[in-house]
Amino acid sequence: MPVVNKPFSSQFGFTSPNFTVDEQGNIIATSIQAAGAGGSGGTQVTDYSFTDEIGYYQLNGEAAQNPSLALTRVTRFTFNLELTENTFSIFSDDLGTLYNTGLQHTHDDGVITTGAAAQGNTDGVLQFTVPADAPDTLYYGDVATGLYNIITITDAAGQFGDLVLTSTTAATSGDTGALVVKGGAGIGGDIFVDGKITTNGVAYNGVGISNITSNTNLELDAANKIVIKNNSSFVGEINSTGLSIPINTSNITESTINNTTIGATTPSTATFTSADVNNVLTTKKSVANKGYVDKTAVAFSVAFGL
Repeated sequence: MPVVNKPFSSQFGFTSPNFTVDEQGNIIATSIQAAGAGGSGGTQVTDYSFTDEIGYYQLNGEAAQNPSLALTRVTRFTFNLELTENTFSIFSDDLGTLYNTGLQHTHDDGVITTGAAAQGNTDGVLQFTVPADAPDTLYYGDVATGLYNIITITDAAGQFGDLVLTSTTAATSGDTGALVVKGGAGIGGDIFVDGKITTNGVAYNGVGISNITSNTNLELDAANKIVIKNNSSFVGEINSTGLSIPINTSNITESTINNTTIGATTPSTATFTSADVNNVLTTKKSVANKGYVDKTAVAFSVAFGL
């Protein structure tokens, strides 16, 4: 009979990203727990086995005393306890503040306790599912004997296919929400957001023409003014009084300019089809006002008999 390879999944449709089987049949898993009927609930596969003597813990039978631990978030670790001189608890600091989240203890008689009730034991199996929001440093030890050592918490490396978060926690800052990314995020495709995007800045690095597209009205709202730049050079601004753009060209065509001084610094030339000059002549170089010229000409004609 030929062998047919199939993905490993449970009857509830769950496919574990941390449980894989290759084409040769090799199994790769974070940890395995064999469940049994009655008694202590079957055989527990142990990540760490603790024994002790007066003044120290010993891990997995190694010679090192009071070793530090390195655990990863959103991962379950199992501690087999065979202690005689110290109890075993997990703390948020070295002052004895218990850290109870994610703890479950199975006693040798099969009784299961969780949270704070799972702390301070000397035997049985302690399971610690490290929360996603666990601090970077925890401690294990015994508050009565004052024996502590560090547990370093890091993020687990993982690769996923589809990822769906069902939490509805709202995001009100960079540290809140259903998904919090402490570092940068690289995204190779499009992003669709049904709500608002709040950010300190947007930089467009695409090739070609970057654009902002809206299927309805597009509103730009600033508390003070909207500044327009081109290659970091100031072009103009939109403020409370309207659009303000400096004129930096000597060639203006098909334009209407009202109440604007032309050539105030450097005079230029102009050709008009028609123009109205309302002021009378005040200097030799003033533009002539026809009414003033006509009256002056008539006055001179009478005076000189012309």
